[in-house]
Amino acid sequence: MLKLRIISAFVALLLVSGHAGADDHEAAASKSADVVLAEEEMQKTFGTLPSWQMAYPEHARAQAWEWQKAIEGPGVIPPKYQQLIALAVASQIPCEYCIFVHRSFATEFFGASQAEISEAVALAANTRHWSTILYGNGVEQDDFRAEVRKIIEHMKAKSQESAAGQE
Repeated sequence: MLKLRIISAFVALLLVSGHAGADDHEAAASKSADVVLAEEEMQKTFGTLPSWQMAYPEHARAQAWEWQKAIEGPGVIPPKYQQLIALAVASQIPCEYCIFVHRSFATEFFGASQAEISEAVALAANTRHWSTILYGNGVEQDDFRAEVRKIIEHMKAKSQESAAGQE
């Protein structure tokens, strides 16, 4: 009896898997034109369909691709610095996937040095450190903001004095 159940289960799995394959072909045929175009662009750009994009639900994949191009494409921040910023944030989350991709692109594609990597990550750690100190000690935000504005005014005035003295 157990043998019959195992055989029945195996046959059922074969039927289901055969049906799933048919669904996959139907799904591929039913992709919207936007998704097909986005996947073609990804393939052309990366030489593959990246797992992070394919993990998006199909109905949102084309928009996710457009968003990635807009955010990580040409902008006012040069690409190497985009990757250094993303690496610094990823290090604080932490996200091993993000750390790997942004460190790899920063160094292997955009030529970031180890010194630049170290500084970007240290800046992120410094921000996290002071955030912990400020929040943990309950520093009043309005007072803090007023203090920072005064510090900036003071430093600007000293910078102008210094520049005037060098002329």
